Amino acid sequence: MGQSRLYVTAGMAEKRDASDAEEFRLRGNQALRDKNYDAAIEQYTKAIEADSTAYIAFSNRSAARLLLWSAKGKQNTNLLRDAEADARRCMKIDPSYAKAYVNASSALIRRRCYAQAEKVLKEGTLKCPRDENVRKKLETCTKLRKQHSLSHLLWGTPSAKSTTLVAPAHIFIVLNVVAYLVPVIFPTAIAHAAYFRALLGCVVVTLIGMFQSHGRPQFNKEYAARVIQDPSSTNLLLCGLMYSSRPAVLGIFAVSSMSFVHAAIFVYKIALAFGSTAGAATSAAGIVDRLVAPYMPTTSTWSTLRTDQKLYQFCKVLVRWNASAVVFLALLRLVELLSPARSLMSTFMIWQYLRMVATLETTKPLDSRPTRDTFARVDGKISQITGHPRCPAIIGSAYGKMKGFLASMTSMPTQAQAQASSGGVGGLGRMCVVM
Repeated sequence: MGQSRLYVTAGMAEKRDASDAEEFRLRGNQALRDKNYDAAIEQYTKAIEADSTAYIAFSNRSAARLLLWSAKGKQNTNLLRDAEADARRCMKIDPSYAKAYVNASSALIRRRCYAQAEKVLKEGTLKCPRDENVRKKLETCTKLRKQHSLSHLLWGTPSAKSTTLVAPAHIFIVLNVVAYLVPVIFPTAIAHAAYFRALLGCVVVTLIGMFQSHGRPQFNKEYAARVIQDPSSTNLLLCGLMYSSRPAVLGIFAVSSMSFVHAAIFVYKIALAFGSTAGAATSAAGIVDRLVAPYMPTTSTWSTLRTDQKLYQFCKVLVRWNASAVVFLALLRLVELLSPARSLMSTFMIWQYLRMVATLETTKPLDSRPTRDTFARVDGKISQITGHPRCPAIIGSAYGKMKGFLASMTSMPTQAQAQASSGGVGGLGRMCVVM
């Protein structure tokens, strides 16, 4: 009699626990509809504590974690791991619950573990053969796995093929720049040799890029007009200037910074192709993303941009940094004229290079003139100094005349000036006007 009463009491307790779990689950569902994901997770957790076999609560908590991950900027990978664990717990309690397979695969896909997600969904098709959501999810996952396979990332598209072919040159440049910038590890002679090897690598990469953009060299006006407007042509000239002068950190930064971007993207793609390194690659990308975000002009909307949009914005800013590096190097060369280490020829050549670049930028949109923008910022700082009451008037007057002279030297000639300059000397005169 006492034993049967004990069974009845235990059965009533189990029913009460199941009833409490169901109430907490319904509260979690309402919080989920209200997009209050933290509250939903809390209610589902209470439901699980009340009944450890509440498999639907496990599945719903998994879904809530996935939604919270998306709402919080897609950075916290721990939420994805917890979502996968909840879904697998649900699969263990009730292997026929299809939503658990979908949630587990969603968590794995967001961590770029496509092979593992595909394995989970294949198991789901066996346990839930009539569920269309599992089948469609498996088809999507299979496509994603193929798209992110190593062979597809390296050779799957024409763009991927060209990137892969140039990637070894970019990595070569990065290694040599690092060898130059870290002379503690390498002797000075080796560091300087690495500097010039990096410049030669930049020349090779630039020539390959120009060939891919414009085809084989042609000796006609149309081809020359396309090439001279291409930023790669000015980068090629800058490589020549840096090679003919003594090593400079600002110079090597300006010509090699894009190689660091290309090399990083290439390594990132390879890491994503392997499930064991995909998580580490994603975490590293998240760290870089947070580091560069404060320096981007779209800081307020940065987190909402796609990866390709972020990369485009970063490259635009990097172009401006490169232009600033060259301008500051040219200013340092002017200061060095007062020291025994001066080089009149390298100073003259880098300023001629800046003159040419600034002249070509007059034909471009206002937001695509990084060299002129850098000079404008420098001019603003100098004007504050020369406009100070304690600054002698003769200095301000001299600077004003010099600024006017430089402005005239970097303006595109009018048609009348071009015709006058070309008179009597043929094509050479016209070329000199442009240069």
